[in-house]
Parts: sequence; C-alpha cells; structure tokens
Amino acid sequence: MTQETPIAVYDCHSDHEDEWYDFEANLKYGTLRGTEFYLIVTNGNWRGQTGYCFATGLSEVARKLTSFHDGQCTTKVYLDKRANELRAIVYHHDCPTGSSVRVMTKSKAIRQGEIINLDDY
Repeated sequence: MTQETPIAVYDCHSDHEDEWYDFEANLKYGTLRGTEFYLIVTNGNWRGQTGYCFATGLSEVARKLTSFHDGQCTTKVYLDKRANELRAIVYHHDCPTGSSVRVMTKSKAIRQGEIINLDDY
C-alpha cells in the first residue's frame, strides 16, 4: 500500500530556493535501490496518453518527474513499500487532474514482464 504522506514534493511555484535540491535528496533517501529504472506514465498529457521511459539513477528519475510541461508542474512522490515502487502524481497545465507515474527498477520490470531483457537475445 502506498503511504499517504509524500516522501518528496516539487512545486515549480515555490519561493523556496532549494526546492529542486530538496526534492532530489528526498527522492534518493531510503527509497529504491538500483541504478536503472523504468517509468510508466499514465494520462501523461491532454490526450491521456500512456508511455514509458528509462532512467539511470534516481537523479535522472527526479529530472524526468519534474520535466512535465517544461518543468511547470507540481510533483508528489510516494513510496509503495509493498510493491517496492515509487508512485508519483504530476500536476501540470496539460493534465490538471494529474499524470500518474510508476517507478520501478529495471530488473523488477523484466521479472514482471513489463519489458524484455534484450541481453538474453
């Protein structure tokens, strides 16, 4: 089950100078272990499109989670300990009700059949 209090929050309209650095640090502290991550985005834009991308390291995950609508967004990240995933909601102009993002390690995505391991071929 996902915890109710976000582990990391980014608000592009914040007056806090270190908003980005705090978000990145909170995302890295005690969350997922690994170096390669798989992100699944649902309702990613005004057309409700779904997509996926890869990230190397949690710093890149943080950049991808705050890049919606050219960084003009509010992002809340929750830790789902049971699923061993991060769940994020990104509110932005193109989707004011929020885009949902699941973040998991690449190895978990391969085990669950979300992606295939091309190294096996």
